[in-house]
Parts: sequence; structure tokens; C-alpha cells
Amino acid sequence: MKKRMLIITQAVDIDDPVLGFFHSWIKAFSKECSSLHVICLKEGKHDLPSHVQVHSLGKEQGFSRIQYILRFFSFIFRFRKEYDQVFVHMNKEYAVLAGIFWWMFRKPMALWYNHSYGDVFTRLAVFFSQFVCYTSPSAYTAKFDKAIRMPVGVDTNLFSLKSSSEYSTKNTLRLLSVGRLSSVKHVHTMIEVAAILRARDVSFSFDIIGTPIDREEDLVYEKRLKDMVQTYDLSSCVHFLGAISNKELPLYYQKVDMFLNFTPAGSMDKTIFEAMSSGTAIVVANTSLQTLLPESCHDAVISLEDCTFEMIVDILMRKYALSLEERQQIGLSLRDTVVKEHGLGLLVHRVISSFS
Repeated sequence: MKKRMLIITQAVDIDDPVLGFFHSWIKAFSKECSSLHVICLKEGKHDLPSHVQVHSLGKEQGFSRIQYILRFFSFIFRFRKEYDQVFVHMNKEYAVLAGIFWWMFRKPMALWYNHSYGDVFTRLAVFFSQFVCYTSPSAYTAKFDKAIRMPVGVDTNLFSLKSSSEYSTKNTLRLLSVGRLSSVKHVHTMIEVAAILRARDVSFSFDIIGTPIDREEDLVYEKRLKDMVQTYDLSSCVHFLGAISNKELPLYYQKVDMFLNFTPAGSMDKTIFEAMSSGTAIVVANTSLQTLLPESCHDAVISLEDCTFEMIVDILMRKYALSLEERQQIGLSLRDTVVKEHGLGLLVHRVISSFS
């Protein structure tokens, strides 16, 4: 029997460079639901089945925070007879605000919370939840008895395996990073690595996709990165591409040799698994991934505390020097890991079955 669900998320917008992936999640959930209501803070472009109803709290219209709250309670009460279970994605605030309401009306609620930081409000949100979803073993919620580790939820049809021609030997090492420009992402470390590649006369290109969020420290960080590129005279090979929508990212993953993600353990960046699904080699600093990758890729996990910039360059060059067949095999192994363990269909099935 198909479910009747309410999903709460930040944005429903296929063109959103950060949250656009959730459009695929909604579509995947809709296949298992006879009725699906989605409440979002901001509504943008979407293409969803007719039985999916999207309700915006009004950020795109400039509503105030008080208006957000009033609209939120209006929606969850008005449609209370049209949903039987609730899935809150990322924002614990909604679980805290409506936890008592859903408990009173016997609407089991699941919370997706994958941050390493937690506080009293996080614990309160967990208290009201039937179960909590996480992907990173370093997530704050992983310690709770009701926590369930989930697949990352990659749309493996969208992020498909690159063609054999993209594995062919090139004269230029092609690198890519995807994520918001923030010091926790260690993009500055990547630029230091790029400077050493340049000093070694390695022909390379490095595309950086992402923007800072509207926060002073991240805006300062973006300027620092661009100043570094100028200082090291890297403008011809390091390119800031800005925000790219999720639906356009597959083309970028497929045309590069290696994907870099230097976010330390504590989160589980979905972009890593998107790159893996595309068959692109990775070099990552999240040491908790060590046990999740095929054995042939264990050398792709580095510790920023133990590695110098020179050592990272050596790893990149060693991986780039592999034969075409070896690189293709690594790409196939990485994609196979995502398909078998982190596909979007697996995630939806796990979440829905956990309500039973």
C-alpha cells in the first residue's frame, strides 16, 4: 500500500545550485506515495507529478519570519488528514516547532540530520522523531539509539558513467572541486597544491564550482582564494565557475580526471558520491570514507594533518599515471559502490520501510 507523506525541506527548485538535488528526491518519494505534500521555505522551478503538492513558506516573496511560522502551522494543520507520516530534511527547527502537534495527531516523524554539531534543540528534535537519518558516522545524531544510517541518495541515472573516451589519456590533468566556498572545505589547500603542480611544470586545469553563502567570513574567504590565484599566477589554469545547478553537474564530473574534496571527517559531502557515480577518480580528506571505498581506492583518502602539499601532489600524479585500463577499472568500482550502496532508490526504500 502506497504511503501518504508530508516532506519538509528548505527549497524546491531544480535550478538551485546547492539544494537542486532534492527535486530528484521528491520525485523518487512520489513513486511510493499516493499523496505527497511538500512544505518548503522557498519555491522555485520544479516539474513534479500531479499528486505532489508544493507549499512555500514565502521566502521567494520576501515574507517575514513570523509569516513563515504562521504559514507553516497553517499548512501542517490544514492538510493533516492528507498525510500519515512526516519526513523533515535537514532543518531540526521544524521538528521542534511541530513535534508536539504530530505526536498528538499520531503522525510519526523522521528527521534527516547529518551535521556533526548538535545542541539542546537537536536533542529535542530527536526526542520527537520516530527515527533519525544520517549518512556520516561522525554525525551528531549517529549516537542515538533511534538513529539509522542511510544511503547518501545519489540519482545514478542523472550521474551516469562517463564514456570510455573521457578516460583517454590527455596532455592536461583535469581537476574539479564542487561545493560552497568556505574554509572548512579547504579550497585554499587545493590552490596550494595547484601552485606546486605549476612549479613542477605539470599541464593542468582546475575548475572550482561553488559560491560563498551570504556570510561575511565566507565572502572574505572567497577573496582570499582569488588573491592566492593571482599571487601564484594561476589564472590561466584555475577557474572559478560560480554556481552550477545540480542537473548540469554531470557534464563537469564526466570531463575531468579527478575530483577533489578536502572537507575533513564530520560530514558526508554528497558531491563525492556524485563524482564516484560518474566514474571519476577522487581524492578526499574525509577519513571516515576509508572503509566505504573499494580497496583499490583506499589511497584516495588522505589526512590533511599528516600530508604535506607535496605529498598530495605526488598522490595526484601517481593516480594520473595509471594506465587507461586501470583508470577505467577504478571508475567502474567507484560507480558500482554508489549503485549498490548509495543510490536514491535505496534511500527512499530505507526511509519508508523504517516507518513501519
